[in-house]
Amino acid sequence: MNKEIHIWMNDVHAHLNDANIDNAKSLVFSRFQTMVAFKNLDLDWCDRIDTVQTFVCSIDNLKKGYRIFVHMIDFEEVEIKLGTNNKHTKRNIRVENNLENLLLNNEFGLAVELELCFIEKVLTDKKNYDNIVLRDE
Repeated sequence: MNKEIHIWMNDVHAHLNDANIDNAKSLVFSRFQTMVAFKNLDLDWCDRIDTVQTFVCSIDNLKKGYRIFVHMIDFEEVEIKLGTNNKHTKRNIRVENNLENLLLNNEFGLAVELELCFIEKVLTDKKNYDNIVLRDE
């Protein structure tokens, strides 16, 4: 069984232009559409799902034999696997892990952009070194 789940993290249309996804492998956006696509995958009506929904990044789907690929913000494609063979992380991915949380915390690559904080330079009285202070603006 070579069934694949492709999760598109950002700038989907730019990714699609590069990936040449044809009509048979159409991209789904909503949670409902993704769940319907999974039914088709389970029924062998298709061999690939392309979605923007991150909930499909799960241990259960890996255990079912699906291969999970994530198309990152920086256009890198990363496959998520059980064990230690994952790009960008030395973490041993086990069945207890929450893959969606790891994905959204950029464990496997640049999946989400971090909120930018401004850094102020602070000089202390006795020592001349920089402390980093984060503030919202």
